[in-house]
Amino acid sequence: MSLLNFGREKRLLLGWLALLAPLPLPFNEVLEWPVLLLYLAGVIHFLGRAEVAGRKWLDNRALNGLGLLYLPLLGFDAWQGYLRGQMVTPLLHLTLFVLLVKLFSMRLEKEKWHVFLAIFFVFVAAMATSSNIAVAIYLLGAVAFGLLALARLAELHMVSALGPGNGGAAGGQGGAPEAVNAAPAGVAGLPRPRRGGLLAILAVALLAVPIFAALPRLSQPFLSGQGVGNLGLSRVSGFSDEVSLDFSGTIRTSQQIAMRLRYSVPVERPEELRFKGAAYDFYRGNKWLREDELYTEIRASQNGTYALADKAGAADPVASVQISLEPLQSRSLLVPSEALSLGFEGGPGRIYADGGGGLILPFGGQRREALEYSVDLGAAPYVRAAPPKGGSDDPALDLSAVTPRMRELARQVMGEGSDQEKIRRLEAHLLSEYGYTVDISDEGGDPIEDFLFVKKVGHCEYFATAMVLLLRSEGIPARFVAGFLGAEPNGLEALHVVRQANAHAWVEAHAEPGGWQVYDPTPPAGRPGIAAGGLGLWARQLYEFLAYRWDRYVLTYGAEDQGSLRERLQAFFAGIAKTLSSWLGRGDNAAPAADPSAAVSPADAEGSPMAVAAASGLGLLPLAALAAMLLGAALLFWRRRPRTATAAYLALRQWLEAAEEDVTPATPPLELRARLRRLLPAESAAVDRLIALYLEEAFAARALAKAELDELSLLRRRLEKPLRLRLGEEAAARRKAAILVAEKVTK
Repeated sequence: MSLLNFGREKRLLLGWLALLAPLPLPFNEVLEWPVLLLYLAGVIHFLGRAEVAGRKWLDNRALNGLGLLYLPLLGFDAWQGYLRGQMVTPLLHLTLFVLLVKLFSMRLEKEKWHVFLAIFFVFVAAMATSSNIAVAIYLLGAVAFGLLALARLAELHMVSALGPGNGGAAGGQGGAPEAVNAAPAGVAGLPRPRRGGLLAILAVALLAVPIFAALPRLSQPFLSGQGVGNLGLSRVSGFSDEVSLDFSGTIRTSQQIAMRLRYSVPVERPEELRFKGAAYDFYRGNKWLREDELYTEIRASQNGTYALADKAGAADPVASVQISLEPLQSRSLLVPSEALSLGFEGGPGRIYADGGGGLILPFGGQRREALEYSVDLGAAPYVRAAPPKGGSDDPALDLSAVTPRMRELARQVMGEGSDQEKIRRLEAHLLSEYGYTVDISDEGGDPIEDFLFVKKVGHCEYFATAMVLLLRSEGIPARFVAGFLGAEPNGLEALHVVRQANAHAWVEAHAEPGGWQVYDPTPPAGRPGIAAGGLGLWARQLYEFLAYRWDRYVLTYGAEDQGSLRERLQAFFAGIAKTLSSWLGRGDNAAPAADPSAAVSPADAEGSPMAVAAASGLGLLPLAALAAMLLGAALLFWRRRPRTATAAYLALRQWLEAAEEDVTPATPPLELRARLRRLLPAESAAVDRLIALYLEEAFAARALAKAELDELSLLRRRLEKPLRLRLGEEAAARRKAAILVAEKVTK
């Protein structure tokens, strides 16, 4: 087994690759920042040692010792990963440890490929756990740098095959000299990005697109990450199935998009759009709950739509909206408060409604793809809920969480009068006498009592909960409702977006003669707002535009998308076939009369631009123009292909390899020159000049001037024909000599 040739250069290349491979992992929340920083510090130390010749590297005894030291940590790490249900992180810890140790113990030629394989596994883990579009930039950079590094490793491998040369010794195993070959000038650094390398990188990127589209899809990600950095000191705003007031800390606003809306008519006041998600009846242990026994099924009609409004009072729709609902870790189906009916494309078959009319999907809240559906809208908002039953068994009148102090406060604030008057007084009292905050401190006890009588500040969930309990204490049916308020116009895509920061809580209360109505006791300063326009908003919307398509056509690209793509391709090629048959049919005088029943349908014509061209009399003109353009581009590229001395030198060497068995890729240039001079003594000057140009280009790393390239073309043409003739003569002479020898042996 040979020692590592060009050890310094190879170690530096692999060290830089090892430094870049794991960078996305902490952002994917599958690797802790301290672990990454410790690993990067080790790699940087390795790069510093690799710069200096004569360093000693770890031997087998040190490797065994480090492995034994890591075993207890590996066991503890695996156990913790098992308890968390997250085994990716322990595997990454182990891979990074092995990679770092292998870097410091690399002494043999084969070990560089072991290190490269470990780097590749880390890179795959970084890509497989990434969901942000920014990783595409990292991917392109990593692929470009990786290809250049592989090209340089291959170059070093080929140069080392020429045989040992002069050079210093680097530390090998136990301080033994490490094999070093004389490298071409400039071999220590990365190669300059030339046209061929850039084209290769571009070709790899373009080839990856059809391969990605054709690969079988997995129903779940190959690797999945779980957050490792949550300290429990903050909560991020957003919609979920659980509403709990047992929280102490700061609520941070999340700008993540929850819904995308495309209205059929202009929206006059988008900040007032309200989207109902869930209605809660029972407040238990400082949490709002929905009871399964109150759910009612909503069946689809024959045309696949779900009627949401009462048939007797339903008006005709005045508009519609296309909704794309992002995964929210919730079973709730968000719809506008004006919704009359909704429809799905390949929908769930059935949906349910809770006691307050909030819609519920039949499947769990672990969706990974956006849910697409359309909603028909009425002229005004309304509350989808059945009239209250009344009595002590009515969930909307549940008094289990009402305290005597709440009853007394409700009587003082609401006073006498109709139920509607009482509701308005209570809403106005909460709006004027209480403040909004996102900083919540949980000191135990009843959080609503603390909100109403001690702190008098809270967020929307406190306001809505307090109003519901106070209304119920006065015998007025009320429910807690969670959803979204407001939508941000997005001119870039001509739609509206609803962000997680738009999550909000309000109240639905029942009072005659109006029935169920919406009330919002949260002060205006605490209600979700819409960001003002400007360069910052435009930049964010542009990023979201790209991120959405990255998620839609890369992360969640599935089998249905593949089927749709296949159908479009089939339609396209069917159109081309029809165009060809139509064009060929015009030149056949004996062709039978056209069958009217076999005419191309409008749908077929629209599905294929080529079919449209054929129907309009253009025939194969577009195909001919396209073929001419491609042929012209190919000829132009061929004429402008790069001329290099290396290509000319390799061509001469390949001719000699085919004719003389002892000529190999390891044959030095000067020996090859001597053979050429022997074969073509009359062209010795031309041979010397071509070899000199090659040495200048390949070993001195000097780009040839245009005059030298022109001279090179003349030299190659001058040597090519006589060399082929001479090699043919020698081959014929050898065959004749072999025949004579065979005849003598036979005699």
